Amino acid sequence: MRVSRRAFLASLASLAVPVRAQQRGAAFPVEALTQLKLWDDAAFLKTWDAPGPAQRLACRMWPGPCELFGVKAHGASAFLESGRLRSITLLFLDAGAWFGFKNAGEETRVPEFLALHKQTAEAVEKGVNGIGTKVRDVVLGGKTLLKHTGSVANHGDVWSRLVVWPQHLVKLTLFRDEDAAVQLLAPYRRAQSRDEQARTFASLMHKDANGDRIIRGIPLLKQGDRAYCGMSALAMMMQHLGLRIETEELAGAAGIRFGITKDAKTREMYD
Repeated sequence: MRVSRRAFLASLASLAVPVRAQQRGAAFPVEALTQLKLWDDAAFLKTWDAPGPAQRLACRMWPGPCELFGVKAHGASAFLESGRLRSITLLFLDAGAWFGFKNAGEETRVPEFLALHKQTAEAVEKGVNGIGTKVRDVVLGGKTLLKHTGSVANHGDVWSRLVVWPQHLVKLTLFRDEDAAVQLLAPYRRAQSRDEQARTFASLMHKDANGDRIIRGIPLLKQGDRAYCGMSALAMMMQHLGLRIETEELAGAAGIRFGITKDAKTREMYD
């Protein structure tokens, strides 16, 4: 069965749940910012509903509230590879989620959002500096539309990358090591030749009895109440291909501001 691009993106949106909606559960533990031993704790992984090692790549949402550095975040999410926790994203503020799909760009609320963006960015930066050492600012994305700067820090056993996108985003991502914090491309992609990469991805494709070709291991990223359908779909495929980028950065790079997709460079971002 062939499905149009519009119908495909609409089907993805139908799977989404609001980013701001928080399920009942324990508060996100502050110890996760400094202690890797917690990342490997069975109870901690169970709270994420972590899949087993047979699942190549998955994204899971923390099922409870997330409040750190005096800031109530939209939520926390985690990427897991073969059952092992790879990274944790703390989405402190995202314009798409804050405005919502129907109220994107509501002019009367723009000043309020800008004030909150400034306040949130300052609080998170101060909080990160308070628990660790700022290492350096790292430019990511090369010469593409995706070019942006992340502030990389080390606190305890954990490394982090803080991204503050004007009029759009305040986001802290936690990693196991420095290499992951300063790179977007997965280590195996940087180490493999083109032929090796082709064999890797070919091995993840399954041919069904009816002739359909199924690509295995693509994680589902929750779009939420945001006009991010195209960016969410792209982020899922990029994660599958080893580019460790998420929906919010792609939205920012495409020029989506205050949740508005008008005049955004969606096609250019796909290119």
